[in-house]
Amino acid sequence: MRTLTLGLLVTLMCSCRPQHQDFAQWDSPNASELRDKIAANPNDASAYYWRGYSASHIYDVKTVNESYRKAIELDPTNEWYQISYGWALFNAAAFAEARDQWLRAYDVCSGKHRHSQITVALGYYGVGDYQKAAFFYDKQVTQNPSFETFTSLQEATSHWTWREKNAVYDLYDIWRYSYGK
Repeated sequence: MRTLTLGLLVTLMCSCRPQHQDFAQWDSPNASELRDKIAANPNDASAYYWRGYSASHIYDVKTVNESYRKAIELDPTNEWYQISYGWALFNAAAFAEARDQWLRAYDVCSGKHRHSQITVALGYYGVGDYQKAAFFYDKQVTQNPSFETFTSLQEATSHWTWREKNAVYDLYDIWRYSYGK
């Protein structure tokens, strides 16, 4: 009886969030507005960025890739488009692609964006290169001390997805034991 209740609860919880939907068919005010913006101005990099961001939340990988790539093509020096695309790839478990995207963003901003160190660290973590991951995590701590203690790390990442949190918490332990802090 308890297993049945738990199974039903999980089913109900999973059915609340749209899963693997086609953004072109997604009926929401945000989706409609973005479709209209892109139709009115096919060179609006921001509209493509937001379409990619929105599509990532319904797991429409095709639209995510098309949208972010178009946003980056239209505005190749906007490191936030590249960083955000990396997050979408990371959450889709495309770890090598996320790392590569974050490395490109790192080059664009010369490592000065507030997320450039931690994203590269997570990219290397995702592909199993823990030595480089710990190195970039240490650079993040130097740039942003909120990643130095577990309590402050939890606060700094409170809005992250569970995949992101699990990875950064594990990376925190790797860093802590690697760098003796």
